[in-house]
Amino acid sequence: MALDAHAEELRRLVEAISGPREAAPPEVDDLVRSGFDPQVIEAAARAGLVVRIAPRIVVSPGLVERAVRLVAEHAAEGVTVSALREALGTTRKYAVPLLEHLDRTGATRRVGDLRFPRRSP
Repeated sequence: MALDAHAEELRRLVEAISGPREAAPPEVDDLVRSGFDPQVIEAAARAGLVVRIAPRIVVSPGLVERAVRLVAEHAAEGVTVSALREALGTTRKYAVPLLEHLDRTGATRRVGDLRFPRRSP
């Protein structure tokens, strides 16, 4: 899919999951119901304009970066779901998939209930 042809929809998509709603964006199903093309959402994820952290949840790259920085700031003691949730101003609905995404992508490693930055080999 040529993203240039969908520039306005992409701008609106990024706007819909950023700013004041960044920590609790609408789910993909809600975005589709509000008129976003599912193929545009998927193309935006492949292009890195949004980050799919779970099948039904896309977030801004900025939220992912904030989470990575938070984990790095607490490298010695680790970060719990609750601490991340509070620091980002979100709910468990988003905090858990966000941390699981960071685990899958290698940004963090899980030890019990704590997340630590992944060390480079």
